[in-house]
Amino acid sequence: MTAPQARLATEAVGGFTDEALAELFTLVYTGYAVPMHVDGPTMRFMRVAADIDLAASRVLRDGAAAVAVALLGRRGETGYIAGMGVAPTHRGRGLGEAVMRAVLESARDRGVKHVQLEVLVQNAAAIRLYERLGFRHVRDLEVWSFPAPRPEPGGPALAAATLEEAHTFIRAHRAAPEPWQRADGTLAALRGDGAAFEALWAERDGRTVGAMIFRVAARASVIQLATLPGEAAAATRALLGALGRDDAPQGVRWLNLPADHPSAAVVRELGPSLEAKQHEMALPLG
Repeated sequence: MTAPQARLATEAVGGFTDEALAELFTLVYTGYAVPMHVDGPTMRFMRVAADIDLAASRVLRDGAAAVAVALLGRRGETGYIAGMGVAPTHRGRGLGEAVMRAVLESARDRGVKHVQLEVLVQNAAAIRLYERLGFRHVRDLEVWSFPAPRPEPGGPALAAATLEEAHTFIRAHRAAPEPWQRADGTLAALRGDGAAFEALWAERDGRTVGAMIFRVAARASVIQLATLPGEAAAATRALLGALGRDDAPQGVRWLNLPADHPSAAVVRELGPSLEAKQHEMALPLG
């Protein structure tokens, strides 16, 4: 059933503070398969990391009440739906489609040629909506938490690297583009905002066989990791093993690891917990 449009108004999200946007985000994700409770600092982090353009993002109001939102990240001609949802009281009225059409039009007006998003595989209603809008499945992404593996005898040696050195290797040897939340743009945005990262080489017989960029804050978060062909298992295990640190007592998390990534098989052998599985979907904007 479509909502009566007379009371609905679409506007930019630009007037929202991080605290107000966090409150709305938490509201529209009520009942989500993965619990979401966002506060102001978390929303600020999300906004910076995803390059969210508040002026290009859209909110729907029913009278004075904000009841649906779609957040748009932008990097050049590529856009990213950084969050979309409808308040529980207004679901089933077509508002998800309405706010998505509004944000896609906003993206198109700003020269965006390609939009991507992630959606939980069990969120059938959202998948149907995105397919109706023209989005198509690209690949599956998995969110894993796991203990750092023990180093294996005979594995590659590890050495500290600068971020620039590691990133140069990763760009040259990554198997596929990183998902938005770990992409080069995300790394640049967070570094520009003062976030601290570390990097490591994996070396064998005098040559680099893998590199990793990561953050540590109670747990270690893998940002990017790439290996030479034929070295995926050994280099991945060696690099991840270095994350067994006293300042990472909560173990390791790898957000949105592509299911077919060369390192994915190693991760699945580590007794991991699967936090979420998502479809990455994409839409060309004509």
